[in-house]
Order: sequence, then structure tokens, then C-alpha cells
Amino acid sequence: MRIDDDDRKWLVDLLGESIHFDAPMARHTRFRVGGPAMAFARPCDLAALKRLTAGLWDRRLPYRIVGEGANLLVRDKGLRKIVIVLTNGLNAIRYSHETTDRPNAVAIEAMAGARLPALCRYARKDGLSGLEMLLGIPGTVGGAVRMNAGTALGEVGDALRSATFLLPDGRMETPSRAELDFRYRSLRGKEGAIVLGAVFGLQRNGASPDQLKAREQEILAARRKSQPHPADGHSAGCFFKNPPDGPPAGALIDRAGLKGIRIGGAMVSPRHANFIINTGRAAASDILALKERIQETVSRRFGIWLSPEVEIVGE
Repeated sequence: MRIDDDDRKWLVDLLGESIHFDAPMARHTRFRVGGPAMAFARPCDLAALKRLTAGLWDRRLPYRIVGEGANLLVRDKGLRKIVIVLTNGLNAIRYSHETTDRPNAVAIEAMAGARLPALCRYARKDGLSGLEMLLGIPGTVGGAVRMNAGTALGEVGDALRSATFLLPDGRMETPSRAELDFRYRSLRGKEGAIVLGAVFGLQRNGASPDQLKAREQEILAARRKSQPHPADGHSAGCFFKNPPDGPPAGALIDRAGLKGIRIGGAMVSPRHANFIINTGRAAASDILALKERIQETVSRRFGIWLSPEVEIVGE
């Protein structure tokens, strides 16, 4: 599928300088690989997003929402879709009007385009705890809700009180946490809906911002000891989901003797075996070939097929 001249004119009239055509996704993913998207759109507010998605639906132009490409691998031939990013105008963080049901409980609302590090800083500066599971995770609130992002300290679903979605027919809905089906690294039942924002339930327990910052630094220091450093190359975080039973994916890959192996410019991190790194010159095909080598080797050694946590899209 291609965008014809009429579609291009409509998109430019709607978004002006906030639309770019044949946009290389290597510039917009943490892996720094991937061919071009048909177009890359940054709507400035909710009204613009609604007009954009409604028009794309009417014109039968496919699209997908992308956060900061933190959990995404785009194949080398690119993505035949309009990529929509919400960090341009749908990124506010503020206190929520949602009522709380516990002493010292505070509700914070963050729009989908808000970056997770900014959300954690906002909470810490106001003496609020409860988002420790998000420390050190790149990406946006929308992506974190969509994949139920988390660490050993918990998942997004643990802190979330409600989330707001834009449905394909233009309606908006705000289900409570109890109405959302969070699973391990996924949210079921909201396929096709766009995450617009979320409300998180945090706590003010008397800790000062300095005390919270010290605790954050301890958590981040522990994560840095076991994870690849930026100087090692570009990564999208943990590549595989942990199996429901048995050792985690990283331990299985390590025991299979795969730490440090390379295909082209892609390498299994010597620091943490569940990270695949673009050492600087990798293509998406290198990363995919390394993924398959890992899956086949772990399956042969341990009888376990590892499923990717990173979403693989394009052609």
C-alpha cells in the first residue's frame, strides 16, 4: 500500500510540519534499525489525534501508535503504515481528580505521550512513592500500559487505577483497573484501541524527595550492574519473555553458552544474556537471525521455546 497525492495533501493540511513521509524508523527505535514507515505523524493534541485517526479510518490507511520505540523491532524493508507518536502534545502529567480510598493515597494522571522517567521524577519531587517498578525503563506511559511494563519490583498494573482509551469508532472510555485484563507483559481485550492516558495510585508516606531520590539511585545502580551500558550499543531492553515455569530467559540463554555471540552487528550482551545489542552496524535481519539462533539453541538444550517480549513489525 502507498499514500497517493490526495492522501499526502490531506495529511499535510491536517498536520503541517508534524508529518514526514518515508520516515526511517531507525531514527525512532531504541535498536536504531528499521526501514521507512509510509509516514510519521506527531499530532499536537487530542483533537488533532481524533481527526487524524478518523480520517485514516475513512481513507482505509493503516496506522499504528509508537511510543519511543523502546520495545520495538522494525524489519529492514520498513512498515507500510502511518506511524503516530503522542509525545508531541499528549504528554502532560498532573494531579488527578479521581478520588482515593486510602489514607495518604494520591492519584496522578499522565497522558500516553508522557515519558516514564519524567513521570517518576514528577512523583519523586512531590514526595510520592509507588512507581519504583518503572525506574530505569525507557518509553512512554501509553506503551507501558499497553505492554504492562515492569521489573522485578512489579508491573504497571500494580499501580494503575484506571486508563483512558480512544476506540476505533471515535468514542472514549475509561475502565477501572478491575475492568482491565493485564497479563505478563500484555494487556488483553483492548486491541485496536489507543491508550490516551492513565491514572496511578501513589502514596505520600512521609519520605522526603531527597530520601526517595536516594532510594531510586539504589534501585538504578542495581539495575546498571546487571544490564548493558549505553556504550555497549543500542538495545530494546529484555528481548524475550520469561517462561512461566523454570529459570528466566536470561539464565537459559547464559546456560546455553550464548553470551557474547554475534551475527553481523548484533550481539548477545555479555552483561545480561536477555539483551540483544546493536553494536553499531546491525541490520534488523542480524537481530532476527540472532533471535532465531537463541530460540533454537535454548529449545534444543532445555526443551523451552522463548517468546519475544520485543514486538517485531514490518516486512
